[in-house]
Amino acid sequence: MAAPGGRGAGRGPRRLGRGRRGARRAAGALRRVGRGVGGDERAGGGCRSGTRRHAPGGAGGRGAGPLASPAMRDDPALPDRPTRRRALALAAGGALALAGCGGRPAPLPERPAAETPAVAIRRGARNVAGADGTPLAATAWRPAGRPRAAILALHGFGETAPNTWGAAARHWAARGIAVEGYDHRGFGRNPSRKVWPGAEALVADAVAVSRQVRVRHPDMPLVVVGHSMGGGVALAAAAAGLEADALVLAAPAIAGGAQMSPVYRLGGWALGTFAPDRRFTGGDAVTLVPTDNPDALAAAAADPLHFADASGRELWGLVRVSDLAARAAPRVGIPVMTVMGAHDDYVRAAGVRAVHESIPGAARFEFYPEGWHWLFRDRQARAVWEDVGDFVLGLPAPA
Repeated sequence: MAAPGGRGAGRGPRRLGRGRRGARRAAGALRRVGRGVGGDERAGGGCRSGTRRHAPGGAGGRGAGPLASPAMRDDPALPDRPTRRRALALAAGGALALAGCGGRPAPLPERPAAETPAVAIRRGARNVAGADGTPLAATAWRPAGRPRAAILALHGFGETAPNTWGAAARHWAARGIAVEGYDHRGFGRNPSRKVWPGAEALVADAVAVSRQVRVRHPDMPLVVVGHSMGGGVALAAAAAGLEADALVLAAPAIAGGAQMSPVYRLGGWALGTFAPDRRFTGGDAVTLVPTDNPDALAAAAADPLHFADASGRELWGLVRVSDLAARAAPRVGIPVMTVMGAHDDYVRAAGVRAVHESIPGAARFEFYPEGWHWLFRDRQARAVWEDVGDFVLGLPAPA
C-alpha cells in the first residue's frame, strides 16, 4: 500500500493539447462544435470509446446554437469573435472531458486484464428506490460468507454498474466486502436512459440508496465509492445526509467552483442553454484515452447501454455536479480517500487535490503513476483494488 501523500509524487499527470498543438486542436474543435451546434449533418458525431463510435443525437437547426446566437454576437461584453471562438472551442473540449467524452483513441498494445481470485461470489440483479421511489436498476456482489464491510458504488457518466464495477466488485467480495452498485437515474438499464435528471436528483438518489444499503448492513462499515461523475455525486451527497462511514473518490468530477476554468464554465453554460438536446463529441480535436486496458475498451464498446455522446444539457449538468461537490467539501467530516492516475486526460489532478484538501475529514490522496481515468479497469487496477479494500477493511464498525 502506498503511503499517504501519493504514489509517484514527483511525476505529474500527462497532459495533451498544450501550446501550439493545443491551439490547433482548439481551432479544429471550434469548427466541429460550430457545425454540430448549428445542425450541419457533416459534423459527424459520437464519442469514440475504444473502437466504438456513437451516432449523433439531439435536435437543432442551422443557427440554433450559441455560435449563431445574435445575443452572443452583439453583446459588447463578450470578447471579439476570434477570441470568443477559441474560448468556446476550449470550453467545449473541457466540458466534453468532464463527460469522459474523448476524441480519437490512441492505439493500445494487447495485454490481458488483471485476474480475479477464484472464489464463491454471489451476484444478483435487483432494483433500489430513488429519492422519489423510482426503481433504479442495481447489482449486488456478495461474499460467500458473512460480509466484513459494505460498499455502495456509484459509476460515472454514460456507464453502468456491472461494466464499471464488475471486476473490482468481485475482488472486494473475495475479501469479504459486500458491494452494491446501481445505475444512476438517466443511465444504464433504467428506462430514463439518456434523459438528464439534474445534479440535485442524482445526489438525492445517492442519499436514498445509501440509507437502504445501511439497513441491509447496519453493523459494519459502509463506504461509498464514486468514480468520475459518481465521485462528484458522492461528495455532494456526503453533505446532504448520505449514510456512509467514509468515501472513496476515484478520478472524481469535483473540481468545480473556483477550481473550474471560467472558459470551461462558459462553454458548459452555452451548450446547456443554446443546444441542450444536441449531442456532442470531441471528434478528432484531441486524443483522450480512458484506460490502457484494451479489454476494458472492448467491453465498453460491446455494451449497448454505454454511451459517451453528451448532450448540452448533460454537459452543463456535469458542471453543476462538480460545483455541488466543491461546495460540499468543507462540510464533509468523514474520512475520504481520493485516488488519481498520472495518465488521466479527463480530470485535472491539481483541481481535484485542492478540493480534497478542503475536506476536513480527508484521509489519503493516492496518485498512481501507471493509472488512467478508468482506474478500476486499468492494467494496474489490482493495486487500486487492494488499496481501496485495505482502506475499507481498516475502518471501525459504526458505533
